[in-house]
Amino acid sequence: MRLKRIFIEQGIIDVEKKCNFYITRGDQFGKSRIHQYTIQKKEKIMKEKVQAALNKVRPMLQADGGDVELVDVEGGIVKVRLQGACAGCPMSQMTLKNGIENFLKKEIPEVESVISAD
Repeated sequence: MRLKRIFIEQGIIDVEKKCNFYITRGDQFGKSRIHQYTIQKKEKIMKEKVQAALNKVRPMLQADGGDVELVDVEGGIVKVRLQGACAGCPMSQMTLKNGIENFLKKEIPEVESVISAD
């Protein structure tokens, strides 16, 4: 990323950066849209990693008549919904924390916690 230009006017800082294949302009006081784009890109990649890891766990849950659905990923917090037999099972929290959370933490170090969306 290279800086293309900076424009400073009374109370306004306008930053223009050249980044890969597009040019983005900063907002008032230098808050850059590129930062928002980077965060969105990281969240999308994280969600894809979590989904791939859940696909590895899914067959074990399905063997007992259950399943898991990825609801959302916010930072390092993964929200899932247990389905099928897992939804009403008294051991669902054990499955969630000791099974799914531990597996995701091993596969994806950025994962801090797994919580139920229900």
